[in-house]
Amino acid sequence: MEIKLTRIDADALTSFISKLTSIDKFIYLKISGENLVSSVYLPERDAVKVQSVLFDEILSFEKQPDKDLKISFFNGSKVLEALRNFSNNESDELTGSIECSEMEGEYVATKISISSPDLRITVACSDPTLGFMDLTADQIKAIFSKKDLMFDFDFEPFMQTKVNSLFNLDKDSDTFKIIYSGDEVRIKGDSYDAKITQTDRSSVESGSEVMLYKKYFNLLDKEAYTVSVCPNKLVFKSKDSNTLLTVSVCSND
Repeated sequence: MEIKLTRIDADALTSFISKLTSIDKFIYLKISGENLVSSVYLPERDAVKVQSVLFDEILSFEKQPDKDLKISFFNGSKVLEALRNFSNNESDELTGSIECSEMEGEYVATKISISSPDLRITVACSDPTLGFMDLTADQIKAIFSKKDLMFDFDFEPFMQTKVNSLFNLDKDSDTFKIIYSGDEVRIKGDSYDAKITQTDRSSVESGSEVMLYKKYFNLLDKEAYTVSVCPNKLVFKSKDSNTLLTVSVCSND
């Protein structure tokens, strides 16, 4: 079965996929109703990201599929490389098609073609069951639950830059602490103890802290977030897009 695309926004598709490849090269997309949804996680599931947009912000169908459509790529970087072959002045002229088969009441893409007046590129799709287990709505709700919330705070892009700079002072250390101190949110490593921001949204005593692996901050997009700190995880909710990221805390032992 072929599903025709009358419009593809290469920049928007590139941005959407790029936000997933920070966690895993295997890309899983699902078009359900009016939404394009994707979730991705590290193998240990200690970091999970879910994002969604209205699909017409990225593409348009000649005829919208009457069932959910799953599109998966074994290596998202190769899809991004393919999209880079279309110049900016072609971005308003891209069309395409999706070859798919029906499996268990859903459409599963086998390949996708993207075309401009001068170029056509076809990318093979993967079987989504080979590299991904679809998260149910209940699983997503549990993963991003803020049960036992300790405190939350706003985290702006410039703060990411500051935190990463401080991380470089402790290159031999894999972890750092986030501490609630009075109305301040501080981060502490072996070589630094820095105020990041302030918050009046706390249910814990001053001095409460959690420990995290520094590697998780590489998973953040350059967006503004509300960060919810719980005893066993942090939940990052983007203010700029419909994106959620949760990461596990690590033991203080």
